[in-house]
Amino acid sequence: MENDPPTVPCNLYFDPKEWSHRYGDAIYTIEIVHVDIVDNVYATYELEIKWGNHKQTIKKRYSDFYAFKQLMAQQHNIDHQAFPPKTWRTCIAMNFLQTRKMNLGIWLDQALSKNRELSQAAYVRDFLELPPLDE
Repeated sequence: MENDPPTVPCNLYFDPKEWSHRYGDAIYTIEIVHVDIVDNVYATYELEIKWGNHKQTIKKRYSDFYAFKQLMAQQHNIDHQAFPPKTWRTCIAMNFLQTRKMNLGIWLDQALSKNRELSQAAYVRDFLELPPLDE
């Protein structure tokens, strides 16, 4: 149908350093490309998700990543040692946020790389704001 959104068959995660658009629509990658300070109150992290010749950008807060990590711990046995810890109070210093951005990216890559099932899990696709896979 002309008005239907395009299907997103991407169902297997690859490390951004290994990913290529030539792999086609079945392989996707994620990079945290930017961090923004919103109203001098909190930060958002911009994730770029690529599959085939497609690209989608979404924004998440640290609290979104933290809730995602908690859900991942309930659903799968994932080592979360690389996850950057919470702070006692909000810190919006750009050097701190850049380090946290890098560490969130490392954690996300390690979690998705070590467990291929996660690439297809519904809650992962929800977090990445990708449509569900056809059953």
